[in-house]
Amino acid sequence: MKIPSNGKVIVFDDKYDQIANLLKSLSQEKIPYLYYQDEAGSDLPDVPVRNVRLVILDLQLVSDQNFSEENIVSSVGARFERTLEPNVPYILIYWSTKAKKYQTILEKSFEDRLSQFTPLVSVSMKKSEALKANNPVEFIKNELKQITEEFSSYYTMGMWESAVNDAAGSITNSLINIFDRQKNWDKNFKNLIYSLALAEIGKSHLPEYSDNEKLKAAISVINSMFIDSIDLETDKAFSEVEITDIKQGGNGLSKEARISLNSKLHALNDSPLKGLVRGNLYVEELNPIGKKIFKEDVKATFQESLKKEKTKIKSLKLDITPACDYAQKKGYSRILHGIAIAADVERKNLQDGEYMYKQSPTILIGGEPYFIFFDFRYLDSLDSSTLSTTTVNLRLRLNIILDIQAQISHNFNRPGIVTI
Repeated sequence: MKIPSNGKVIVFDDKYDQIANLLKSLSQEKIPYLYYQDEAGSDLPDVPVRNVRLVILDLQLVSDQNFSEENIVSSVGARFERTLEPNVPYILIYWSTKAKKYQTILEKSFEDRLSQFTPLVSVSMKKSEALKANNPVEFIKNELKQITEEFSSYYTMGMWESAVNDAAGSITNSLINIFDRQKNWDKNFKNLIYSLALAEIGKSHLPEYSDNEKLKAAISVINSMFIDSIDLETDKAFSEVEITDIKQGGNGLSKEARISLNSKLHALNDSPLKGLVRGNLYVEELNPIGKKIFKEDVKATFQESLKKEKTKIKSLKLDITPACDYAQKKGYSRILHGIAIAADVERKNLQDGEYMYKQSPTILIGGEPYFIFFDFRYLDSLDSSTLSTTTVNLRLRLNIILDIQAQISHNFNRPGIVTI
């Protein structure tokens, strides 16, 4: 097996002489790591490390004379709070000569005080045996082999994460190596950034843009290259991965899990997000347009049941402005109106009509599940300045926006026929 090389391995051990061989072995295996040894924690970062996947923890962080259940939990908890994001999925290796003495205490704390840092899986390894090994990393790999077989789906995600990291590196290398390494390299590379920005924005509008805006436009072009590179790298990485029994188990995904997954597949809501961008979804209290859509598009019997249940209904404004319009600062935003209903909505509850986009899944808005749909008849343009100061908490991803735009185009361009 391989340990994913995405650079998010953390080692906690206050005795460098004991851990030196492990760190050397990690370096030989080309596995980036972060090592923290100060007993007082002065070497810990101020901001947690993003996306940690493996933690090697020496449990003997408190001297025997200061040993107590509270001191153990406080010492480990302080380190986790400074280095781990809450609820990050990671594998924890207990690495100590006194693991049995401390492990039970820490496992109990994962049920309450340290619940936000509960590992996906934990394993205790004999530090003394690992220290004797010529290659401690190989020892760890063998110890983890059974775990990675039991959690093979998690392991494959680690390999995918490494592949994405490699893809980004490959793009950086290919762009930087276009030019010879000489004194004009930086000048030449800025010219490349300019050329990419020019291709994205257009010659007539480029003078209006700041250098930072030009850089963002160039990065947008580079991002479009990223997808193909990820495909190539994952093909290579997964040729070394073995996974079996990919099938539906039991009753499949729960309703809650399905809504959560659809929210992640079709929306970004990590922020608040900033800027005028295609896909921004503005959620508002029910306004006159929303009331008209609700009355015209939802069947009367279902309307009554929603009113009886006092279901929350929101108005939606979806930004479907082509990216080039924003790149060229045309000053307007193309908005598609719709509504969000906080209830189970089957498509049979909606009126028939090609003027509606009702393929959207139920997604989370403000932590609550909402069914969303849009009415192509309510498409208009707004002055961009009216939206530019509005906070955006949700953005639909590109694939669903492209599908909406394609259906709008089909709806507007269908010729229609007359039959007798």
